[in-house]
Amino acid sequence: MKPVLAALALLFVGSCGHSPPTRFFTLDPVPPARPPLRHGLAPLQIGAVHIPATLDRPEFVTHSAANRLTLSERDQWAAPLAELIGNALARDLTARLPQGSVIPANAVAPSNARILTLDVLALSVSATGISFQARWSLLAPDKSRPLLSRDVTLTTSGGSATAAQATGLSRLVGELADSIAASLS
Repeated sequence: MKPVLAALALLFVGSCGHSPPTRFFTLDPVPPARPPLRHGLAPLQIGAVHIPATLDRPEFVTHSAANRLTLSERDQWAAPLAELIGNALARDLTARLPQGSVIPANAVAPSNARILTLDVLALSVSATGISFQARWSLLAPDKSRPLLSRDVTLTTSGGSATAAQATGLSRLVGELADSIAASLS
């Protein structure tokens, strides 16, 4: 009986498949399209970044067909997507604005710091490309009123590989930073 149980145990263990390892993705900073601004600006700090609830998950989400989303079992974001977008935007703006203009999100900001908020209205990632629609607002230091607000729609070609799509989203956040820097100058 023991040899039969041992053989069954070996057969069971041998038949257990291994799932592929989980791959984690992040957003990287993108070099500016123009040289950085040199003149002084009041400091700004990245405030809230809001993303649609359909994307607010660790799994990589792609649009596979009209009204259909696919969540990857293997590919995940290394942190919440809103946090990754906010961090990438802060790094991209730091490369585009005068030194010391961008205050890190978790740092204590001076009393004259303006707050930059970002509302991602739509983000569509597919095998053919990425579409990014957002509204950003620059709030007064007391957060009582917007000083400036802009709607942006950005697109880029993509690929079916998740790494290419993450790179494409990084490029779009860089283009957003270029647009914000141009509006602030």
